[in-house]
Amino acid sequence: MEDLRGYKKWFASEIETSYGAPLRVFKHSLFSDILPIFENLSQQAKQQGEAYFNRIGSTPFGNYEVDMADVADEANDLSLRWYLSTKVVRQTVINLMSVGIYHLVEQQLAAACQFYVKLHPSNEQSSKKLPKDRTLEELGKWFLSNFELDLKVLNSYEQIVELRLVANSIKHGEGKSLTALKLRRKDMFCEPNCMPAPDPFLEENPDSNPSLEANLDPNLLSEENVVVNPLGGEDLFVTVGDLQKYIDTALFFFMEIAQSIQANCESSVGRRLYK
Repeated sequence: MEDLRGYKKWFASEIETSYGAPLRVFKHSLFSDILPIFENLSQQAKQQGEAYFNRIGSTPFGNYEVDMADVADEANDLSLRWYLSTKVVRQTVINLMSVGIYHLVEQQLAAACQFYVKLHPSNEQSSKKLPKDRTLEELGKWFLSNFELDLKVLNSYEQIVELRLVANSIKHGEGKSLTALKLRRKDMFCEPNCMPAPDPFLEENPDSNPSLEANLDPNLLSEENVVVNPLGGEDLFVTVGDLQKYIDTALFFFMEIAQSIQANCESSVGRRLYK
């Protein structure tokens, strides 16, 4: 049988570099371009109210007298509505990004395996076709068969499983994944304590505005809570810290796969030498 060790080592390096590359781009875009839009929501809301107040105050109404106290109330209401609606959009984006990370991991892993199969279709080992169901579990069986690599023993695997539960729960709501996620991460079903809605006409005290990833309010969690609208930024709350952890784990997952394949190739050399 043809010795595939050299090719497998090269394939391992491709998994970490080429097939892990989209995750690195995803990470950069997410934390440099997308999430910064939602920074300082309280200040942005305040600016929305101030702009409204100033616009009405500078508009000539002729003989009609405008009560600026009423305008101030309207501006405050506008700030509050803007803040609350944008906070929901922010959570929607974060939840969607976690779904994207998981499926990018799964699809890039499947693409790498497909590449391996297509490049050497005549080899007995590589001709084992990929399963039609390209799930993490089925791909894991393929790696075990072709590389003697059990993905489940990798340090990053359990965190990838959690990410899968998160992705499925966000997409489908109630179900087996959600039940399993509640056992692992009850905190994810409590909305983080957010800064109070801003009053655009009062000086803000920075110390009184905790971040959106502040401590959780345990009173918000109930066994009877039903997850209905996680794609709408409700019921299930992935945090920015979770996103950072998940994407770093995904990158580490690809690195572990590559290193394990290379290590298995080296150990096979040792077994041949001492046979």
